[in-house]
Amino acid sequence: MYGSAFIKRRLAAQRALAEQQSSQESVSLPKGAADLFRTSKYSDITIVCGGQNWDLHKSIICTQSDFFAKACNWLSRQAKPARIDLCDDDDSAAVAAMLYFFYHGDYRVSDDHSDDFLPMVLHVKLYVMADKYFNERLRRAAFAKLAVDMYLGWKTNAFADAVAEIYAPHSGKHDELRELAVMRTRGHASSLFRERKRYAGFRAMAWSTPEFAADVARALATGGGIKGVPVKAKA
Repeated sequence: MYGSAFIKRRLAAQRALAEQQSSQESVSLPKGAADLFRTSKYSDITIVCGGQNWDLHKSIICTQSDFFAKACNWLSRQAKPARIDLCDDDDSAAVAAMLYFFYHGDYRVSDDHSDDFLPMVLHVKLYVMADKYFNERLRRAAFAKLAVDMYLGWKTNAFADAVAEIYAPHSGKHDELRELAVMRTRGHASSLFRERKRYAGFRAMAWSTPEFAADVARALATGGGIKGVPVKAKA
């Protein structure tokens, strides 16, 4: 059970998220797009990843992603079947969330908010994937959700998992994500680095992730962010 302090923080964070989402660029989805995603009716392109297939619609995915637009144009010119096999490195759960986003303007996460699961890692993967597949709206949505979950869940095991994902080589280097992770850590460093069993997983992650440890050390020494420049952490 979460206490009243957690509930207050959650409400404040939800308000911050709502403000961020209201400022995002809106998208006009075709009427019934959600039903098309659910039923695959009138589909004209198949997306494949991790053994999963999605029968989708060029008019929806190509208008939201230059990657898919170029891929579909190439398939058409080559008279090849309308099928796109995504990279094996792509996480199929994140791909599913991205495709869902194309049809709904948002993506779903589990309601389970235990210490072992907050959807932070999914947010990180979607941020990176949005950059790869050229969808700025998804990138901003993923960042806004990650900022809220890190604000609420810095005490959880999921926080350490998300930081590890941000700094993983396969994620590339995204200063905005790293800045957020470092600022959240800096704000709670006295607790996270204390020799307490509760934060043992976080400390183990920090010591095994030299770039993150160096960024945090720099932030603590300078009062700034990952480059030593003073910044205000985002809500």
